[in-house]
Amino acid sequence: MDSSDVSLQTRLVGCRPTNTAFNAQPGNHKALDDDARQLARFGKKQQLLRRFGVIPVVGLVCTLLVTWEGVLMVALLAPPKYSKFLSYVAGWINVIAWQVAGTPVLYTAAEVLEGITMLEHPQYSMTDWQQTLVMIAVLTISLLTNTLLARQFPTLETIILLVHVLGFFGVFVPLVYLSPKDGSRKIFDGLENPGGWSSPGLAFLIGTSQMMTNFIGVDGATHLAEEIPNASKVIPRAMMVTVLLNGITGLAMLLALFFCATDLNAAINSPIGQPFIVVFQQAVGTAGGATAMAVILLLAFMFGSMGFVATASRMLWAFSREKAVPGHKYLSKIVGKHPLPLPAILVTVLITAVLALINIGSSAAFNAFISLTVASYYISYCLAACCLLWRQLRGPPVRYGYFQLGCWRIPLIIFSVAYSIVGSFFSFWPPTPKPTPESMNWSAVVFVGVCLLSLIYWVVAARKTYKGPIIEVTLDVNKDIDEG
Repeated sequence: MDSSDVSLQTRLVGCRPTNTAFNAQPGNHKALDDDARQLARFGKKQQLLRRFGVIPVVGLVCTLLVTWEGVLMVALLAPPKYSKFLSYVAGWINVIAWQVAGTPVLYTAAEVLEGITMLEHPQYSMTDWQQTLVMIAVLTISLLTNTLLARQFPTLETIILLVHVLGFFGVFVPLVYLSPKDGSRKIFDGLENPGGWSSPGLAFLIGTSQMMTNFIGVDGATHLAEEIPNASKVIPRAMMVTVLLNGITGLAMLLALFFCATDLNAAINSPIGQPFIVVFQQAVGTAGGATAMAVILLLAFMFGSMGFVATASRMLWAFSREKAVPGHKYLSKIVGKHPLPLPAILVTVLITAVLALINIGSSAAFNAFISLTVASYYISYCLAACCLLWRQLRGPPVRYGYFQLGCWRIPLIIFSVAYSIVGSFFSFWPPTPKPTPESMNWSAVVFVGVCLLSLIYWVVAARKTYKGPIIEVTLDVNKDIDEG
């Protein structure tokens, strides 16, 4: 460990301790349990109850698939001269990503419900305001589960994981068993370019940026780190189990859909608007069977909304206590005898509701906001990965936790940076080569606008109030290592 890492105060450049926080000075840090010790390494004290076990965390991340953790990572690993500003940028981009991410889930739930309805009533079509009402209804359920049912939320996530796994078999088995069998069908014999792009390679890159949404939320458990016992071990394990579980089931379902679709073009061009529902009907032969299978997916999106409210609110709360956002005094409050970041939860729900209401006025503006998700997530990931790469190559050694990558560390960091850059770049592209103003992807404009607003707030206020991640607990890192 480099001498510059002797104390946390020298590692968090520009950070300062608060006067009201508990200070665990060297010598008395044995009083801290392992979870508190891990928080103390990052200068943070325990404020929330640890109520999530490994199974509820897996359930949460499965339905979702870097709060202050991302901010701290940039602050810890970036060159000292730039750590304060870069951690502010990383935090803002992360806040934007999580506040926007819940809206596409709500919108998809509304579209699935519309598709289910159209199976029985082909002439029916939801208006924009009806879609918005469905979105608000699902959001209200998410608000209730995150507030009134907060104590039962871990148990609920365990049930959700069970539904997630059993739901997969409830869709996969009928799809494979009942669908007409055609041994001559081929799905690996070429590339399709239905969008009309100039080359299959370009179509592949644009399509890849959309598939990257499947990895969004895999880090969702990190945002609940202060509510998870033994978080430094539970969270990485939950993330790995989630990627493995969702990867296997996702690939199996994708192959099943392609092999079981009797007419894929008809499914894509169906007025229902949800090709997978048409494939379900083609496979089982009845609207009722397809409806039952689609309801399972509808429930999955509703459960996902609950998780997004939980994680997005923790992100906003965590960054607020660093005094980096407007209204930070209100947003950083913890309320109730079962500590909850209630103001942050309410503001998160309010922001999501406002974004949903935009759908009534302009679908183009609505799509511009929800299209921010991929770019915001992966740009924030890229910032942290670039800082880690710099620290790995130029800075003092990094103290890693229980899980390490060994000799694969640098190659994987470089790959993650390249992957994030390519995905973020193509996420700004329109869906077709010749888009209309209505179908154009305006997310680049919105992203630049939001970033400009954050920079204005930096100049006006944040550069004075935000000093980097605030140290609430100080801990002698070297002594902790020797005794650990």
